[in-house]
Amino acid sequence: MPDGAAAFRARRFDEAEAIYSEALQSSSSAEGRAQALCSRAQCRLKLKNFKGAREDAALARALQPENPKTWYRLGCALACGVPRFNEALEAFEEAKRRAPENTEVERALQTLLKRKSEAEGRYDWLEVYEKYFETGPLAVAANERRRRSETGETETLPEAVIAPLAVEPFVGPVRLGHSEERGRGLYVTEDVPKGRLLLCAKALVTGLNQELPALLQAAAGRGWLGVVRSLSRGSRESEDEMPEISLAELAGCELEAEELEEVLSIEEAKEILCHNQFSLPLVNPNAAPVEVGNDLERSGLWLLPVFVNHSCLPNVQRSIVLDCLFLRAGRDLKSGEEIFDSYVETLQPFWQRRAALETYGFHCCCERCVLEEAVCGEHRVEIEELLKEASDAIQEGQGEDLAQRTEAVATKADNLMDQFLAETLHKGVLSTEGCTGRPVYELPTPPLSAQRMALLRGGFERLESAESQSFQRQNALQALLLAGLANVLRGHALSLRGLNRYVEAASAWQRILDTLDQVLPASELSASVANDMLSNKLLAFHLDYQRAANKEMRSALLRSHWAYGGGAAVWRWFSQKLFAPTVLEGGSQVWKEMQSEDNNLAPGAPDIGYKVVALPEAPRKETGRGFEDLLKRAQREKRDKVPEKPDKPERVPPKMSGVDGSEKSEKSTVEDLPTGSPSKSPGAGASSAENGAASCRMSTALEEDTLFVIAVVSLPGLKSASEAALEVSEEELRVESFRPELPHRVTGRFPVAVEPESSVAKWSRRQAQLTIRLRAKKMKDMKRLFKGQEDVQSLPTRAVVLCWKDSLTRCNVPSSHACLWEGAFLWALVLELVGSKLHLESEASSFGLSQWRCGTF
Repeated sequence: MPDGAAAFRARRFDEAEAIYSEALQSSSSAEGRAQALCSRAQCRLKLKNFKGAREDAALARALQPENPKTWYRLGCALACGVPRFNEALEAFEEAKRRAPENTEVERALQTLLKRKSEAEGRYDWLEVYEKYFETGPLAVAANERRRRSETGETETLPEAVIAPLAVEPFVGPVRLGHSEERGRGLYVTEDVPKGRLLLCAKALVTGLNQELPALLQAAAGRGWLGVVRSLSRGSRESEDEMPEISLAELAGCELEAEELEEVLSIEEAKEILCHNQFSLPLVNPNAAPVEVGNDLERSGLWLLPVFVNHSCLPNVQRSIVLDCLFLRAGRDLKSGEEIFDSYVETLQPFWQRRAALETYGFHCCCERCVLEEAVCGEHRVEIEELLKEASDAIQEGQGEDLAQRTEAVATKADNLMDQFLAETLHKGVLSTEGCTGRPVYELPTPPLSAQRMALLRGGFERLESAESQSFQRQNALQALLLAGLANVLRGHALSLRGLNRYVEAASAWQRILDTLDQVLPASELSASVANDMLSNKLLAFHLDYQRAANKEMRSALLRSHWAYGGGAAVWRWFSQKLFAPTVLEGGSQVWKEMQSEDNNLAPGAPDIGYKVVALPEAPRKETGRGFEDLLKRAQREKRDKVPEKPDKPERVPPKMSGVDGSEKSEKSTVEDLPTGSPSKSPGAGASSAENGAASCRMSTALEEDTLFVIAVVSLPGLKSASEAALEVSEEELRVESFRPELPHRVTGRFPVAVEPESSVAKWSRRQAQLTIRLRAKKMKDMKRLFKGQEDVQSLPTRAVVLCWKDSLTRCNVPSSHACLWEGAFLWALVLELVGSKLHLESEASSFGLSQWRCGTF
């Protein structure tokens, strides 16, 4: 059947199906009919006619049960649509028994076993999160590469569709139910521990916001019209109709393809999307810890998660990887309890949340809103003034001034919430239930005064046993109220970290964690803040995690496990740019201890609901120098610093910004090397960051015996690093903007060859700058070295002189040079010139060196 095969290879599946149908009618032999049925089944799978494909494959198997191809095709058909894993597994095993050497059958069998495991909620989380950073334009580009690879097409599609994640959907212990107050919703069917995976759903459509209605219109015409029209429109009437298909079909978004005469209008699609779409995430892959925001240009529609109702006190954690939405329990849930997500930003005051919810057509009266309205409703002006003070401090303050102003605002926020809460409690007007009927907090009896709470929380007075319960309950309520001002506390913590005041910063991060434990206890944000807390604790005490930060290490590991799953292996994946390899390895050891202490964390625990990935002996490559190494380096510098002669210039070890990208208060003594070709407008001259064009500036620094290159790329107008593409080679870096209205394009050559895999980048939102830090290649790998005595007048005005333990030479030098001692010393020595010549004999003899070689890169 050459014509049918040619049409299939050309992806003309309708034509191929017709050809194989004709062949089926004309064939009189069982072998010919079985072959035609197998081929037509393959065409029907491509056309998403799963029922027809299964019928053809079953008939082919009945005609030729001894033929392994018929069993193989039956297995493929059973594995598609809403898969029948057990039946498909039997078919593949029979095909393998009849053709044990067939590698295609073996691959299909292994793929099916993996899909079956995923359909039961057991995922390879490292494999999943490798795609986590492909967001925004990166995800679109990934989908374009996949499409071209699969189809061989070269035509570029519109920037619309996000790449699919190659995993199987999963529906855990949830059911669809109905309540009088909120209409349809999802409920758990058994007791669920915090962090358990509840579901994984595939998107029906994803893409640019302006193109999403057309994409939804096309999807509705392929069999989804009834389901799409049953989604909420923001009215009580639209909440009454229950979908007629299973939760598995809603999660997988796979239905039999059928062309409908009726069409969903664009206006109707827009109305449905307005009440049901989710913003896609925008992840900064260069940040440490990971930064996640909302992609304001792209959204998606998931048919099962849209039935989750809203609460400002959510009990689930939502994360999106490409086109898959994972939903985990954010708290311990009781059987029959409804699950809630937040439709809006949770860390803002109740009146801002309610204003954002107006487009959904309801007035939120959850437990948190009821509490905040009762406590803070009469003090809205004071709270808005406080938020303005915090905003002004961040925009106007720098250094110590910023830290002082943010500290004053954070302290004021703490005191005001104590005062407002104590006043309301003494009035006795608080209720423990909102419109959801969930009593999530208890009132203190009797309540304590605001002054007493502040003294007890600060440790200035001893807690009496009679007031212990009241203090705990009132402290939890105050932390819940502070959640609306959590960004005020975060600004204070960041300002302290920028000044190397790590002890105070660690305390500030802990306060934020206390607040998040009341609102988002098992969230991605909580995991990120726990990592910040751990890094500051390590820096604060200049000790390793075992002696100073074991508690914080355990907290970071557990919160990561709740938010992402996968235990220490996934924590290491997300933390590889934040911590040194020694700290990451220590995390693996601490996790093993935690597993031995808690059966719920042990590998293979039956009630966890997700697979704890075994810790590999050789983990995936982790790059970047972490906080612990930075501390040890500083200690060695203090201990080993060489005494200086009075007439010699000051030798200062260059200080780098923190591994997480925070700026330090002391200035670095690295030497700036202007380089790079910034983007230019047509006919423009030399550009700079000041006039709105991009620019690139290079510098070098020596830490211990390792040379680092720091590139600072200014990209005016960009809001995040995800709006630009970064490419790094040994010789140069390239940065290109994705935004057509800001066509920045920068190319910068490194002063030395670097190791591209060592790159660690940090985005500064205020300055619109991307700072990239890379490790230079080892000295022994440098090829362009001058040997013997050389006149270097022709070299660049800022050259680099390397010292070697051989014999001494004299060099003519045009300007200041940095001398790098190989092996023995920890910093760059900046030498002053004497006239136009630099006499190196005295310097060499003072360090016990016998020969020099100079060179440039």
